[in-house]
Amino acid sequence: PEMTLHHQLDSWREGEFADDVPSLSGIHFEVIEPALDDATRELLAKALQARVRNQVRKDRRVLPIDLNQFVWFSADTPPQEALLPIERIRQMLNRTRLRHEGVPVSIHVMAGVVAGLADDDAPRLLKRLQAAHQHTLDESDHATSLDTGQGPLGIAAYDIEVVESDCEF
Repeated sequence: PEMTLHHQLDSWREGEFADDVPSLSGIHFEVIEPALDDATRELLAKALQARVRNQVRKDRRVLPIDLNQFVWFSADTPPQEALLPIERIRQMLNRTRLRHEGVPVSIHVMAGVVAGLADDDAPRLLKRLQAAHQHTLDESDHATSLDTGQGPLGIAAYDIEVVESDCEF
């Protein structure tokens, strides 16, 4: 994933959107209950990644950073414009009734968006996104954070109508 992100950053710098501020969006989830073994966590992660992939534009690559985090780079979407889609995805995942072998699984989903800065490389951009996710963990009032270069700030939840759905994994 880091190599793919590095390539995407290079393409942005050399492409038609080089003058724009790109964004890196990320979803992070924590399993609340029940405790899951590694194989089941992997199945859950794949199911959630597929759901995220179905929600983003087809030209985006949803990259797994670890078993509970996915990111995608958007060279043509400024961070403020990336907030509505990431918030919709976060709310959709939070309203998904997850089940594994008939057993309900509860998760908490957080989201973050960071601006791609001119001097960012892939590790630095991912580190800033990790800081945004940590900010949402530390700040219970907001589940989404935005970092435009000055550090993460909590974003109030958008009022979006999202239909509940089911996912057996």
